[in-house]
Amino acid sequence: MKVVILAANTGRGHISVMNSINSFLENKACDVKLFPHFYERLMPSNKVLSDFYNLLQMTSSELCKLFTQMSLLEKPDKFNEMYSYWIEPLNLFFSNHPCDVIVSTTPLINKYIIRYLKETNSRQKFYIVVTDPFRPMYPGFAAEGADRYFCPNDETKALLEEEGIPAADIIVSGYSLHQKFDVSGNDTPEFVKQDNFCKDKPTVLINCGAQGSMHYLSIIRSVDEEFKGKANVIVLCGNNKPLYTICKNKYPRCCVLEYVDNIQDLLRISDLCITKAGANTFYECLYTDTPVLIDATKGFLYQEEGVVHFLKENNVGSIFYDLEELAAKCKEMIRPDTLLALKENISKLQITNGSVNIAEVISGSKVCIQEELGEGCWPCRL
Repeated sequence: MKVVILAANTGRGHISVMNSINSFLENKACDVKLFPHFYERLMPSNKVLSDFYNLLQMTSSELCKLFTQMSLLEKPDKFNEMYSYWIEPLNLFFSNHPCDVIVSTTPLINKYIIRYLKETNSRQKFYIVVTDPFRPMYPGFAAEGADRYFCPNDETKALLEEEGIPAADIIVSGYSLHQKFDVSGNDTPEFVKQDNFCKDKPTVLINCGAQGSMHYLSIIRSVDEEFKGKANVIVLCGNNKPLYTICKNKYPRCCVLEYVDNIQDLLRISDLCITKAGANTFYECLYTDTPVLIDATKGFLYQEEGVVHFLKENNVGSIFYDLEELAAKCKEMIRPDTLLALKENISKLQITNGSVNIAEVISGSKVCIQEELGEGCWPCRL
C-alpha cells in the first residue's frame, strides 16, 4: 500500500506531526513518501504566502494573527477561482506519485484535495490530521468530505462537529508525537555529567523554538538573574547560531545548546519548561509530565489563544505576559510542592500519543480480499 503524507512549512508544527506519524509507519507494510513542503512546492504563490506567514510569525505575533484572520474571510466564489489554479498542479503531483492513502497534516490544502478527489472519482482514502488542539481551530481542518479526521482531544472533536463533520468520521487519537517519546531514555545527556550541573537542584529548560527567537534573550537574562546558580538552566537555541553564540558567551551558568533531536531527553530531566504556546512543544511537555510556563510577552497566534483556557481549566502550568511576571512565576513554580501538584494534574489528563492510533488506521486502510469479494472487513471499513 502506498501512502503520501502532505504538510506545509508554515511554522514547523505540521512537518513535525508528519514525521511523528511516519515514525510509527516505518515498521508497517506501507510504502510511505513524505512531502514536508507540499503546499509551497505545488505553486509558487503558495510559497510566497508561506514565507510571509513565517516572517510575521518571527517578527510580530499580532500581525501574524491579523494575517491569519484575513485569510479566513474567503468567499465561496473566490474558492472556485482559487481551485481552478490547483487542478493542473494536483494532476501533475498525483500522476507522479500514485498512492492509495493521502494524509494531510495542514489545513491549507484540504478543501482543494477533497474537491479534486471527488471530481476525478478517485478511490483514494483521504485523512486529515488536526494539529490545532485548542479553540479556535484553523477552519481548513474542518473541510467536509474527508474519510477520517484525527483530532487531539474532545474539544477539537466538538469543534469539528460544530462545523458539520459527522461524529462517525472523527477519531480522537490524541496529539501526534514522535516514536522516540515512547522509548525509555537510558542515555544521560553529556552536559548533565559536567561539574556545574547539580542533580540536587531543580532544572529549568528554556525552549527558544526551532528557529530560535532572539526575543528570548531578555527571558534568558531574567531567568539567569533570578536563579543565580540555585537551579540548573538549560537554554535550547534551535537553529539560531547568533543566539547560541551570544548565550554561550554571556551566560556561563547556563547550559546552552543548539538544535537537538532528542528534546524528549531534555524534558525528562527538566522540572519546568519555559516556551511558547505552540501545540507541538506544549504536548511534548505534557507527555513527559513537564509543567509549562508559557511565554505571552509577544501575544498569541490565532490558533494558540485557547492555551489560556486550557491552563486555567487543567492547572498544568502558567503564563507570563512580562518579565516581572516571569520572575515571580518562576520562583513560585519551581517550589517542590508546586511542581508536585502540577505534575499530578498532568498525569490526570492521561495524554496519549496520537501517532500510534493514526498509524494503525492508515496501515489498515488497504483494500483486502474480503472487500474485493464484497464481504467487507474491519480495516476496510476504516
